[in-house]
Amino acid sequence: MSLAKSQGDLPTHIVGEIRAEMARQRKTQRDVAERAGWTQSYLARRLVGRTAISLDDLDRIAHALGVPVRALVNEPERAA
Repeated sequence: MSLAKSQGDLPTHIVGEIRAEMARQRKTQRDVAERAGWTQSYLARRLVGRTAISLDDLDRIAHALGVPVRALVNEPERAA
């Protein structure tokens, strides 16, 4: 199952959260890809939107970053 681009900004939000978490941890694409058991190009294709991020991919990325999947999916609460 893939997170389709037709779901609005969700894929963009998730990629943004992945990139933000990578930056917080000072992890490169290569670092995360290796921990997930992938090549850097496999991860890069997902982060630039060339290939949709599947739920399995998201789980492996979260595990590679040491965070729960919900940390990469949840939108921050909006101020009223």
